[in-house]
Amino acid sequence: MSEAYQVAIAGCGRRSAEFAKELQADSRCRVVALADPDTQAAETLNADFGFGADVYPDHHALLDKARPDIVVTVLWTPLHLRKSSWIHWPPSCADSRAARRRSACCRSW
Repeated sequence: MSEAYQVAIAGCGRRSAEFAKELQADSRCRVVALADPDTQAAETLNADFGFGADVYPDHHALLDKARPDIVVTVLWTPLHLRKSSWIHWPPSCADSRAARRRSACCRSW
């Protein structure tokens, strides 16, 4: 694979640092966008990890503008039902081979 996947993190609270650390260490991934209603939390995560990512106040703006390959959702369980569009957003792939590679990348960590 020649280019890293463009990754977004939706939900930038305390638990997001665990995911950010893993994403930063994975050469197949580049964090390009962060979304959280508390934009200060997203800005802090961005600064702490040096992502240089764009920050959005919600997942709608993130998906409309950033168009990431992968969205990592970091929400506490009660929000999963209320924010289901964060969880079920299907990535776009040029072909089934690209979809398999992306899926394998997500499963590997």
